[in-house]
Amino acid sequence: MAKRLSKALRGKRRWIGILVSSRYQTRPSLNGLIASVASTFQSERPIKLMEFHPSESDTAKTALQHLNTTTELTASDLGVAILQVPLELTKGIRALLETEDAIRRMEIKCITTSGKIRLVRERMALPKPSRKG
Repeated sequence: MAKRLSKALRGKRRWIGILVSSRYQTRPSLNGLIASVASTFQSERPIKLMEFHPSESDTAKTALQHLNTTTELTASDLGVAILQVPLELTKGIRALLETEDAIRRMEIKCITTSGKIRLVRERMALPKPSRKG
């Protein structure tokens, strides 16, 4: 059994809450979009999709009501997701996804970020996923 790295030696990361176009209804399709965005940045560590709630889900609708989103798309046109981003890519990803027309150009938009996934979930009114025993 391999020895586990201490917390200080593990890679640092940030959690980014995003809005996603209704065009993406499955995890694989959204992973493809994230991979294309990530390909513009050089990093050994990937950007990971941690949670995804498509636009048709009740969870996404509740989160959008909580966020009171003011984008040009209606709430029924958006899903929500959480990304795990390596610390060294955070500034670049945020700059790319926080622009006014990010949802129109790239079909994703950054709405919150934190060093703790719990805080991103709270800000987006997302439930904590149940642990599968």
